Amino acid sequence: MCAPPRDATRSGSDDKVQNRRKGIARRGKRARSNRNTFHKGKRFSAMSGFTVLDGFLEPFIVEGTFNKRRFLTGIRRCVLPYMGPYPGPRSVLLLDNCKVHPSDELVEMVYSIGARIEWLEPYDPQHMPIELGFRAYKDDRRNNRDLFEALTPREAVRFGLMRVSVRSARNAFAESGFDVNDM
Repeated sequence: MCAPPRDATRSGSDDKVQNRRKGIARRGKRARSNRNTFHKGKRFSAMSGFTVLDGFLEPFIVEGTFNKRRFLTGIRRCVLPYMGPYPGPRSVLLLDNCKVHPSDELVEMVYSIGARIEWLEPYDPQHMPIELGFRAYKDDRRNNRDLFEALTPREAVRFGLMRVSVRSARNAFAESGFDVNDM
């Protein structure tokens, strides 16, 4: 039996998340909206472990975007403490080949606790469970705007990620082609 996979990556959030659904325009023309949906405001980026057993773990949230240093800090603070040695629970880290992911330091950190890294195909969102988890978060945020209005952007991201259910996580891994029946 293989250990339950986990996925760690990041997602951005700004004022557009809860308003924009789709944008359609003629080729070469900008999509227009009647709402003020294209106003960005401050941008917050989040990364978190995402597991079959728990859904999203405590996220690491930064203002702005991730670079290699911030990514490694997030892995160290919010992913590695939950991981264990392979083949136990939470012992496989799934990563794509985003520029900030591959590094000797990351590999050393993961291997030092006895865990494994599985590298996914170059950006392939259909086989990345966490992308489906972030999609569930953004759908929930759009559909429940009133729950998020009184929160600061950082609080809203944390609250929204923690609302993604374990059932949604299991579905995300199953849709991505992982066998979740034995987990």
